[in-house]
Amino acid sequence: MSSAIEWMNIVRKRIYELQPKQLEASYTFKPFRLYGGAKGGGKSHWLRAESTGQCLTTPGINGLILRRTFPEVEKNFLYPFQREVPNTAYKYNAQNHRIKFFNDSTIELGYCKNMTDVLRYQGIEYDFIGIEEITHWSEDEFDTIISSLRTSKEWVTPNFFGTTNPGGKGHAWVKKRWIDREPSDKYDLDDYAFVQAFYTDNKVLLERDPNYIKRLNALPEKLRRAMRDGDWDIFEGQYFEEFRVDLHTMDAWVPPKGVKKRIIAFDYGYTAPSAVLWMAQLYDGRVIVYRELYVTKHTYKDLATRILAMTSEWEMEEIGWNIFADPAIFKKNESTGRTAEDDMNEVGLYISRADNVRVAGWNTVRSGFQLFHNPNTWTVSPRVIITKSCPNLIRTIPMMIHDARNPEDLDSSLEDHAPDAFRYWLREFTLPDADIEFLVSVNDAMKKKNVQNYQIWIKYWQSEKVENKAVQEEPSDDEMEELDDAKSILNSDF
Repeated sequence: MSSAIEWMNIVRKRIYELQPKQLEASYTFKPFRLYGGAKGGGKSHWLRAESTGQCLTTPGINGLILRRTFPEVEKNFLYPFQREVPNTAYKYNAQNHRIKFFNDSTIELGYCKNMTDVLRYQGIEYDFIGIEEITHWSEDEFDTIISSLRTSKEWVTPNFFGTTNPGGKGHAWVKKRWIDREPSDKYDLDDYAFVQAFYTDNKVLLERDPNYIKRLNALPEKLRRAMRDGDWDIFEGQYFEEFRVDLHTMDAWVPPKGVKKRIIAFDYGYTAPSAVLWMAQLYDGRVIVYRELYVTKHTYKDLATRILAMTSEWEMEEIGWNIFADPAIFKKNESTGRTAEDDMNEVGLYISRADNVRVAGWNTVRSGFQLFHNPNTWTVSPRVIITKSCPNLIRTIPMMIHDARNPEDLDSSLEDHAPDAFRYWLREFTLPDADIEFLVSVNDAMKKKNVQNYQIWIKYWQSEKVENKAVQEEPSDDEMEELDDAKSILNSDF
């Protein structure tokens, strides 16, 4: 009988002919591996090779392969597997959906459409679990299924491996663990590894289908950036399509004393995070979100104390009663007769009711990402800018997706604490009028030229305004030269 190393070489180099990126994923020894991140990288091929390789090299292990529906498992795993692996190496039991190899290792094929399906696997031990398109899963579903990732075999290390593209309801938590590598007490980052693959890493695909790249290039912009470029900051189903990190964020800065209006808003949580935002409106109309507090396991009194400690005296003088929270904070506890507001008042923080209307509130947030033109200062700017002192707000806004049951709303099962606080306070400001001419110009021109740099378009549009004498202050010669350069770039062929 062939040794484990010989079998692995047979699987990886003869049966599946893995390419360099796929081999990198297989030789990455981490308990939780994720491969892919873009279309055409050979994700399903690698997942079949990895599960088959583990079974043939380690006798007597039990693995589980999952997708959302069983037809997907058949199409993407079973049928290709039956074509790729010699039938002398295994037997397939169609009734139990189980592949059994000659060395008593098995692969169970299953599906989990929802948490009810996930719970069917509780109490069963698996030496490995593989999931295709992990971003289609919620974080709770994933954490529940991997509780079955355990073994009594001393020679086996239980492991998870998965594949995905950006997008889907699990986009945010997958990005947090594998892409952004954000620490948490729920998991150990040292156990996680991500191997990025693009269509350019799949030489076999490019040789067999040279027109594949043309089809990727023909996708709508959001899908193209996610599927072709592996861009985790934009994806289909994204709620706030208008938000761009390069446009709507700036370096840390605290607006000085004397602004038009200054407020605080927060969304409370104890086990889930409490999100607190500080913001100020300048006299030119822009709103700056300049400070953030994002904490768990704080009582109302604890949170109020932290807010006061982080706010200077002169800020509190300008803020006054402009501290807004979910109206639920004013609801009396039936047993004590007290409210959360009472607890916060005791330490000196006085709260006002926020407007908690969801869809209208989200529309206001969306309008805050629009641009406006100030002819007095000869600038074009977003109405709302978030400083980099607010990392959780910047991180979670792009992660919001539409609610499947109510597409006008966003999916409240996601990490929406900072966006909720954002929604509360933004309704308290009167924003400057968005420049509709500019917005139409940007949308039409960017579609036509396939340009993604907003700043170039701002300069181009401004140069047009200068020529039309629509501004009150003429630019300097250097500024005019820069604008002419931008205009010439945009008028050229791409």
